[in-house]
Amino acid sequence: MEIPDELMRNWGQLVVVHLGLGMHEHGERLAARGQPPRSEGEYMNGYQPMPDCLGCCEESARRAVVFPAGTESPTGLYAEADRWCSRCWTHRAEFERFHLLYSRRLTRYVSRRLESLPYDRRTVTVEDVVGETVELLWRDRHKHRVPERVMYPIASSLAARRFPPEKEPVALEEPPEETTDPMEGMEDLILLEEEFAKLPEKTRRYLYEHKGLGKTAEEVASDAGVSKSTVTVTVSRGLRGLRGAFKILRMILDIIRYIAPAFAACMAAAPAKPWEWWS
Repeated sequence: MEIPDELMRNWGQLVVVHLGLGMHEHGERLAARGQPPRSEGEYMNGYQPMPDCLGCCEESARRAVVFPAGTESPTGLYAEADRWCSRCWTHRAEFERFHLLYSRRLTRYVSRRLESLPYDRRTVTVEDVVGETVELLWRDRHKHRVPERVMYPIASSLAARRFPPEKEPVALEEPPEETTDPMEGMEDLILLEEEFAKLPEKTRRYLYEHKGLGKTAEEVASDAGVSKSTVTVTVSRGLRGLRGAFKILRMILDIIRYIAPAFAACMAAAPAKPWEWWS
């Protein structure tokens, strides 16, 4: 199907007018920043004007600025006032702006890494991995000149830690006989409840709604009136604290369970008088 010449001419005029207006507006913004204007050829070759606000623009425009093709990514954009509108600069904390710049690209990357997981499980796990990765990037932001050089290895490591790739395919076998003590699960539950009660109130609430009720981070954030980044970071910190404390308590409980009876048996077989032990 051929496009009529008249339609092509009208379309060409519209493009020229739109391009001219865009060049004029963008040229004024560049002049205000003390930067040289772009040539018409740069616009025709696909140059994307700098968005007025990295918080309000479309994700594609934000990605073109934060992750430009063929050049090193600029750093510190979250702390440059002229990259944000007055509303985003005032109402978004530095960490929230940092989270916005890197979290969506990380989310796509981690989703591909964990694509073998069921959808509902993958969604929650991706949020946890992305939240923890962004928190680590933020903590060490002054050490890494270009954050994306390290954010992918960090995210890969965190994802693999939760779901390590199996070295061999799992063979289908008959289920083994139940040999575990049914009280072990109850003990674990009691330990978790004790450690959970020690967490701050907001952390307990976010953890309960996100992990217990299965709500997404966006839903929890909307109910609490906070940003999604606040929920993901708080949940990842809470989980990390629970894992560390639970590991220590589990070790102590195992010592009590296995070593204490053996020690008691030795004491029962020993002479009643301590000075007779070595006789």
